[in-house]
Amino acid sequence: MVVVGPWFAARHGLLDGLGAAVIEHSAGIGDQVQADPAGLAAPGVYVAGNVTDVTAGVMQSAASGVTAAAAINADLTAEDTARAVTAHAGAARA
Repeated sequence: MVVVGPWFAARHGLLDGLGAAVIEHSAGIGDQVQADPAGLAAPGVYVAGNVTDVTAGVMQSAASGVTAAAAINADLTAEDTARAVTAHAGAARA
């Protein structure tokens, strides 16, 4: 009898040129993209789902998508706010 363990590999080809790091899963069963808890894999690059955890099921993947979306929204809001403050400060000086 031969027993072969599964190997899971996240499809990360699109992310390779964007600075995302690929790491081995902690259980040694595959490769996945390294990201922080909010899904940030590289500056401006967010990932979600089983690309960040090859063992994630549908519900876990969906939940990580919601988390990443909230982080993206927060980052965009912070950028817009900073831009508005800068514009307002420039207008006040004029």
